[in-house]
Amino acid sequence: MTLHLHILQPCLVQILKRKIYHLLKNHLSISFVR
Repeated sequence: MTLHLHILQPCLVQILKRKIYHLLKNHLSISFVR
């Protein structure tokens, strides 16, 4: 179980980073448009 989590964590981190990046990008573009 721990090993499984250890293998999965990097993938989750990547997904989270991507989501945060997209959210920030959208927020910034909306702010700039205003």
